[in-house]
Amino acid sequence: MTDIIPSRVVQLPGPSGLPMLKIANEFATAEVLLHGGHVLSFQPAGAAPVLWMSPRSPFAEGKAVRGGVPVCWPWFGPDPRGMHGLARYTAWQLAEAAQLADGRTRITLALTANAATRALWPFAFRLELAVTVGRELELALTATNTDQTPWSWHGALHTYFAVADARRTQVEGLDGCAYLDAPSTGPLRNAVQSGPVDFKDEVNRRYFETDRMLILADGVRRIRVTKSGSNASVVWNAGAASAANMAEIGDLWPGYVCIEAAVFGDGRVDLLPGCAWTLRQIIALEP
Repeated sequence: MTDIIPSRVVQLPGPSGLPMLKIANEFATAEVLLHGGHVLSFQPAGAAPVLWMSPRSPFAEGKAVRGGVPVCWPWFGPDPRGMHGLARYTAWQLAEAAQLADGRTRITLALTANAATRALWPFAFRLELAVTVGRELELALTATNTDQTPWSWHGALHTYFAVADARRTQVEGLDGCAYLDAPSTGPLRNAVQSGPVDFKDEVNRRYFETDRMLILADGVRRIRVTKSGSNASVVWNAGAASAANMAEIGDLWPGYVCIEAAVFGDGRVDLLPGCAWTLRQIIALEP
């Protein structure tokens, strides 16, 4: 175990021995794997964990972790090079740790281009994930173009929220928003949301042109999710039939709902050399 900030940030072996940072202050605790720049947990003082982690998730180099907050970048969705990009399969480095004057704690992880990333995506970049732990969890993913040529990216903060039972959970705040329904089986369908989103069956929806605050309500608590740097949101739960074919989820599917600050399709981010863009998500329990 290594003290980064005594009594606030320590580095220690995480699941399967992967390097992990543990953050603790008067407001909350959090755990972050260097593998994938992956936030594993966030637990405000006196509250239950906010994020869902599959106990069946693999923890190994080259494998994606199921649960928490996977970083999807620089592409989103299925791809021959790997699902949801290269960032979540790659080891990051701790760039900075700081204890803020208001009592919050911030760590910043960094990922830069190397031979392995260039084999999948041939551009120079610097990717930073700032994780700020207080009463709220703030995630800021900043991509900087360090290449000599422009490039574009898609991505998401693919957040898994722990819920009492997805079948009795709703997402509020998307009423009237257009979305693409993308079930694991069956055709794609364009639709408009009416009322809150519920989860009686599989939900895999990409909502367009929305930067609204969303509320995840499971009958036990309400979680407020805000964002910036993105004009789209993804809401996902595998449902019983689809989850049966997913080893890390299976019969655990009622335990989570994903709300993702996302960049995809025509909403891609185009970066000139030297330019940067930040995708931000803030998570808080309502009083």
